[in-house]
Amino acid sequence: FKQTLSTLDSAIELLARDAMRCLALVTGPEEDPNMVAYSCAVLVHTSIGSTSRQNVSRAYNPDSERLDIRDFFSALDVSFNNPAERNQKVSELFEKANCLLPPTWRFLAVCLCPTGEILLSSVAVSAPNDSRSHLKTEVACVFQRDKNLEVYKE
Repeated sequence: FKQTLSTLDSAIELLARDAMRCLALVTGPEEDPNMVAYSCAVLVHTSIGSTSRQNVSRAYNPDSERLDIRDFFSALDVSFNNPAERNQKVSELFEKANCLLPPTWRFLAVCLCPTGEILLSSVAVSAPNDSRSHLKTEVACVFQRDKNLEVYKE
């Protein structure tokens, strides 16, 4: 799935969204702190809302004083062709968001995988009153019900 993503231009493409969701599904909830951009939670959040993020990002021209806002909204849409750059931009997004987000906010994303599973992801500030706070992610998967399973009866 990573190979597929590296050949696609944008998260707007249906194939890219499906590949991200499949990669998130097989990645699972464990996170590698060195590759935040490829965590299940980030892949789920990247797979939805790309058009809106890109529209906000394009609204700020390169001469604008608010390039930080443009960069904030475009971080999840950095190409998969360059994993190091994508990881750096997503890590910067998490650092900025940790400083900017109100402590009670939680971002939730729900997506349907091409294989029928539902992935749920949330991003929130870990310990709002702690100077060492960071963004915490949580993910859950709702698997399809197997229609062939019968209830055991005695």
